[in-house]
Amino acid sequence: MKEIQSMFMGSKNALLWMLARLSSWAITKHEMKLLVVAGRHGTKLTGELLADMLSPDLVIRRQLEMPFWEYSIPLAILGFEDRRYTPVEWSVIILRTVFRLLFRGKNPTWTILQINTYMYEILHYWVNVISPGILVLVHPDPEDQELELHLIRKTKKYVIAPVCMDFSPSFVQDGTVIYRYGNEDDADIRIVRFDDRENGTAIQIYGNLVKEKTNFFVFQRGLFIREPLVAAITVLFALSFSLEEISEKLRQIQIDLERFIFTAP
Repeated sequence: MKEIQSMFMGSKNALLWMLARLSSWAITKHEMKLLVVAGRHGTKLTGELLADMLSPDLVIRRQLEMPFWEYSIPLAILGFEDRRYTPVEWSVIILRTVFRLLFRGKNPTWTILQINTYMYEILHYWVNVISPGILVLVHPDPEDQELELHLIRKTKKYVIAPVCMDFSPSFVQDGTVIYRYGNEDDADIRIVRFDDRENGTAIQIYGNLVKEKTNFFVFQRGLFIREPLVAAITVLFALSFSLEEISEKLRQIQIDLERFIFTAP
């Protein structure tokens, strides 16, 4: 039995190593921009909001279902369905990926990855492989932020973090910009009013990035969307979308929020 387990683990580690190398190759070849949403919960909704708001301005590939095993992230990067595969199917995936990378042209995309930091063992390996262009942190663990801090160190352009998260600027690469959101007065973006109405939610924001109080409206309801919304709005500001563009994108969001109420990680 131990020999069988040892063989299984050896095959699994070899597959993980191969997928990591192929993922790195794909990211480099396609100049893939990674937008990583990480935290204890609210990551799926935040990622869905960002994918909805950034399309069609950007070509978006997404992994927004909960990564239930080690292969969810590389399958998203390589463009394959996130499901279980037989050994023969894995061989086909590897061969198809090598063929694509060798013989097909560039396909620049943005890829949104969801990382639930409570799934430590599954995700620890992959935070060493990926380097986010943009990192969005929502509901970070107040007691253990090792994965979040590791991702911050590897982020190349923007870190979007709640004001309540305390980390030193020394964690950030040179040239990487930090934007803070939250309820505190020193936040770059903060929601100063959040009114639940019959047909949606009225939002008023203010902060270092918005010098005048600005009103938005979204046809979605529920207090649980507050932090994902302000995080997504901060990302759009970081990407230089105007107030008018952000307002229009918020009004056009079409997400079925019912499926997030009890199942969102």
